[in-house]
Amino acid sequence: MGTGDKGKPAGPEWLRRFAGMCWARPRAVVLACLGAVAGVALTTAAPLIIRRVVDGVIVGGKDEAAPWITLLLTVAAAQFAASWVRRWWAGKIQWGVERDLRLLLHDAIQRIDGRRLDRLRSGDVLSRAVNDVAVVRDLTGSLPLLAQNGLTLLLTLGVMLVLSPLLACVALAVVPPMLLLARHSRDRIYPADRAVQERTGETSEAVESNIAGVRVVKGFAQENAETERYAGLARRLFAARVHRRYLAARYAGLLGELLPGTARFGVILLGGWLAVRGDITLGTFVAFTTYLAAMMGPVRMLSTMVGQAQEARSGLVRIFELADAEVEVSQRPDATDVPDGPLGVAFENVTFAHEPGASHAAPALDGLDLTIAPGEVLALVGGSGSGKSTVGALLARLYDADSGAVRIGSGGALTDVRELRLDSLREAVGIAFEESLLFSESVRDTIRFGRPDATDAEVHAAAEAAQADGFVRALPDGYDTVLGAQGLTLSGGQRQRLALARVLITDPRVLVLDDATSAVDPKVEAAVLASLREQLAGRTVLLVAHRRSTLRLADRIAVLEAGRVLDTGTHDELTARCPRYRELMLGELREETGAEPVPAGPATASAERPAPDGVPARDPEVDEARARAADPDFTLGQLLRPHRARLLVIGLLLLADTALLMLAPRLVSAAIDLGVRRHDGAALTVVAGALLATAVANWLVFAGEMRAIARTGERILYELRVKMFAHLQRLGLDYFERESGGAAVTRMVSDVAAIGEFLQNGLLDSAVSVLLFTGVLALMFALDTGLALTVLAVVPVLAVACWWYGRVSKRRYDRARTQLGELNSAFQEAIDGVRVTQAYRRQDRSAARFHVLAEEQRTLQMRSQRSLAWFFSAVEFLSDATTALILGVGAWRVADGAASTGTVVAFLLYVGLVFGPIRNASQLLDSYQRARVGLGRCRELLRERPTVTEPHRPLPLPAFGSAGRMRGEVVLKDLRYAYDGGAERALDGVSARIGAGETVAVVGTTGAGKSTLLKLVARMYLPTGGAVEIDSVDLRAMDGVAYRSRIGLVPQEAYLFGGTVRDAIAYGRPGASDAEVRAAVEEVGAHRMIAGLPEGYGHRLTERGRNLSAGQRQLIALARARLIRPDLMLLDEATAALDLATEAAVGRAVEAATAAPTTIVVAHRLTTAARADRVLVLEGGRLVEDGPHEELVTAGGPYAALWSAYDDGVIPA
Repeated sequence: MGTGDKGKPAGPEWLRRFAGMCWARPRAVVLACLGAVAGVALTTAAPLIIRRVVDGVIVGGKDEAAPWITLLLTVAAAQFAASWVRRWWAGKIQWGVERDLRLLLHDAIQRIDGRRLDRLRSGDVLSRAVNDVAVVRDLTGSLPLLAQNGLTLLLTLGVMLVLSPLLACVALAVVPPMLLLARHSRDRIYPADRAVQERTGETSEAVESNIAGVRVVKGFAQENAETERYAGLARRLFAARVHRRYLAARYAGLLGELLPGTARFGVILLGGWLAVRGDITLGTFVAFTTYLAAMMGPVRMLSTMVGQAQEARSGLVRIFELADAEVEVSQRPDATDVPDGPLGVAFENVTFAHEPGASHAAPALDGLDLTIAPGEVLALVGGSGSGKSTVGALLARLYDADSGAVRIGSGGALTDVRELRLDSLREAVGIAFEESLLFSESVRDTIRFGRPDATDAEVHAAAEAAQADGFVRALPDGYDTVLGAQGLTLSGGQRQRLALARVLITDPRVLVLDDATSAVDPKVEAAVLASLREQLAGRTVLLVAHRRSTLRLADRIAVLEAGRVLDTGTHDELTARCPRYRELMLGELREETGAEPVPAGPATASAERPAPDGVPARDPEVDEARARAADPDFTLGQLLRPHRARLLVIGLLLLADTALLMLAPRLVSAAIDLGVRRHDGAALTVVAGALLATAVANWLVFAGEMRAIARTGERILYELRVKMFAHLQRLGLDYFERESGGAAVTRMVSDVAAIGEFLQNGLLDSAVSVLLFTGVLALMFALDTGLALTVLAVVPVLAVACWWYGRVSKRRYDRARTQLGELNSAFQEAIDGVRVTQAYRRQDRSAARFHVLAEEQRTLQMRSQRSLAWFFSAVEFLSDATTALILGVGAWRVADGAASTGTVVAFLLYVGLVFGPIRNASQLLDSYQRARVGLGRCRELLRERPTVTEPHRPLPLPAFGSAGRMRGEVVLKDLRYAYDGGAERALDGVSARIGAGETVAVVGTTGAGKSTLLKLVARMYLPTGGAVEIDSVDLRAMDGVAYRSRIGLVPQEAYLFGGTVRDAIAYGRPGASDAEVRAAVEEVGAHRMIAGLPEGYGHRLTERGRNLSAGQRQLIALARARLIRPDLMLLDEATAALDLATEAAVGRAVEAATAAPTTIVVAHRLTTAARADRVLVLEGGRLVEDGPHEELVTAGGPYAALWSAYDDGVIPA
């Protein structure tokens, strides 16, 4: 959902809005800024005190040291307070803005209209809520420190101008080139950041869609193909991230190393000469060097913040793009309420297209005229894609008509729905959707979703009306049972009944039932319809129907064809005069008229998209086999081991960097002792030249170090991403039934990003800190043991502080990360369920629930912020106190002749090198904690054991005939299965033999175990008892992927992946030719439907195929299964959304196809069962009948009872 040119920086609007979000906490902003300003003043004052001690005590010997040391300790204590205030209130801003951005995105999703929702890429949206929000949060937390560093630079330069204008001008000479470089870097880094975030969105989208379509992935044995596709996207992300880091290395080295080093060279050379000539005092020269050393940290931080700011800017622009997306369905300011009383409905010349402006696009509705009188029950029938579901969606204003009007009202006065308040309209119009999505909450809360004030008695009554009370009470906790993600732990029929109860309890005056019983068996449906007759009394009802049994509820029936009403009347009237009605409801087939051939076109390579963003392609150069291999004993060490050589190079560069950093203070000490104190200009010049050479070397080493870390770190992250994704493909369905897409994306994005941040930044900083700390301490002892012991005395206090902080922060970070997974799962659920939320007017409830979770995350993070503020403020105090101690001890040792002035100055500079990395390490330890928790979550995933295991030495697939195909004989031997190892069995002792080439229907009441049986035959679950044999070979002994590549599966939910229609059909055989795709489509009778789509086979599908009707999706899913030429077909209610004529056409085409495979079909439409060779009847997980249709009907048993309840009387021949 991008807007505009992604390569050009956006205008200043993003900055104004971001500033406004920060200023929403004025107290926090003011106090954080006051803390920063106070810190600047105190930081600037300290070198002036040091100057006085050097001139008056160490050099002059006239003043007492104690008062000045006491003053310095007082300044250190004040600095502690200022630092705590800045950090605590900066945290208030940081975590508050993060929460606000999350709420902004959530609210934008709740407002989204139907058309935009159809085009929505939920993985990309989740990436914005996870990755982009985190980037902005990190920048926000750094802003007060950034302001402090900026003020420090300005105030320091001001003091330097007062002390020596000439020296200050030398230091300022590098400012213009720094500003030019910063501006140039902004123009280069912003597009690179945008590319990184877009590609992060692509990988997130791939994870989310893979999890949502996991049944299709496994059903077509596409785990390896999905891993390859993801690896292609991960390679694109690798290239973008390396490109961005190379750019950052280029500019950070110049801004943070070379230019500041050049300034230091000029100050040391000129300042030394001025001190030699007596134009400035030695104390002034020491103050200048102290100021210059103090400026190096802020300059380095500002140089890195240039890149971070561009990254955050790109993230904010992406967030605001989504938040500001134009909403087509909005409420007018003068909107009115729906009038009281019974309501009538009228569609007046309504035209609507799901994709307006698309070439060759036929509108879903084209001049629709239709009226429903108050209290009338009108049924809509029509073929797949005729516009039935769109009619109900327009009535509830989930979409707005492109032209014409939808009206509702009472007493003959009908009002355009666009003139009514949305809440009032949706309160009056209740809708049970074709796809019954449920939320992760208790059954009780699920039913009263639209009426949270409903009593338990009303909840039970609604469940009884929907025939759900019986199975609900049988659940482990009855009405208090918490449903899994999207309710997938229930069968399709059970979900539909709960969705029906959910709408009935709201008592709407207009009720839309969009094929609301398609997944319910005939016996239960008969009971549901009987209770509905009472429920519908006095209501206006729009009924979308595929079954004749449902039509019995209707007073009148309207036949839709190509978005228009073809005819209206009663069942008898339409049967007598409307051929299309007879075709739809009685199964009479017209001859195919032979639509013009539509070329399928080439397959679309969806794994790797073109790169118009200027990012050069790069190969991670890792061992792909190792990256994709299972690794149950995964550790960080194992991940790093293959990169030992590269890590060694990085280590050597770090050593060189550290040595150069330690060398600079020693050279400054030499400049004082050899040049200034001895009035030796030549020595001063040599030392200054050495400083310049050090700066150049530091720049080169730093740039090489950053590039090496970028490339190596991104290789490691690429390998981790692919390893985790490949392992996801190995896990069984049970994992995905308890793990939401949001939680998985959090692992694949947030946790991997946290590990990457630490590997590439935190690990570098920590390595430099350790090397500096040990190296500088060693150098200190070499210079002066007495002063070194003074520094060492502070180390135990620092160690205790580090131990305390590590212990406290670990516990708090663990809790915050766990809650973050819950928060992101809730956001994913909000995306998936937005249509239901809008239809039931529960946007405020969804927002309130999400607000509670977002606020809980903020509260948990603020607890961590409290300990962080205490710890790092204490570290700053210890650093400043150590400086004071060195001055005091140093003055005494210089007076005794035990140390030189240059040595004391070197120690003052070395204290900055010891404590500087620790003082600025809030991001480092924060990064470490995030990485530690993230690594634990990644390890948790990689150690998850697949429940559907592969044999150590799998037997080859049975092969017969010249083609080497399976015969397809299926034998069920005392088959038993219990979900989650529970005592209650979904299947209990099922035994049956299905002959090769035989078509067997599996029927039974909802929850009888039909879909479970299919999943066991598909080897998606392994039996807990008994066995499934294919051609006399136990399925457990076969290679699961190889076996599933030979079966054609059409699951209950016809999930389609993005890409073109041709891509969707060829999913199981990506290399299929256009002719083969066309042949499979014609076999299932879907060619006419596809030819009518915009661009035909090249029509691009939105996420999950949302821009097609349920029937159209089922036809494509059937063609997808036929294309692989399976040896075994498994159809789980594969034609439930099709009209009888299309279903009959599909059945005839499949039967007529050569090499017809063995077929097992789960059927609620008993016309499907009647066409089968045999029928298996399940009840309570047991096989209660087995035989041909006619025999079972005659037997008068359970199947006969189902058949008598079924009302689609005519069986297509």
